[in-house]
Amino acid sequence: MIRETALAFVDAINSHNADKITTLMTDDHTFIDAFGNSSNKEAMQQGWPGYFSWFPDYLIEINDILISGDTVVLLGYAGGTDSASPSHQLTSKTQYTK
Repeated sequence: MIRETALAFVDAINSHNADKITTLMTDDHTFIDAFGNSSNKEAMQQGWPGYFSWFPDYLIEINDILISGDTVVLLGYAGGTDSASPSHQLTSKTQYTK
C-alpha cells in the first residue's frame, strides 16, 4: 500500500494535479526544500500551481524504490524547462522520502 501511495503522489505531480497531490498529503505534512525551508500542506497546495506554471513540463522519473516498514524512498530524476528562460533546464537527482 505504501508503494502505491508514493507512486500515486509522483503520478499526481507528473500530471500537474495540485488537488490530487494535496489529497495524498497527511494533515501534518511538511515539505523541506534543498535550502532547508519548510512548508505545510496548505502552503504546498497553493504553491504547486505556481511551480507548474514556472516549469510547465516538470516531470519526475523514478529509477529505484526502497521500502522499510512504513518508510519509502524514491530515487530518480526531476526536471523541466523554466518558462521565463526556456534555455534553462532544471534537472536534478531526486530523493523523496515518506
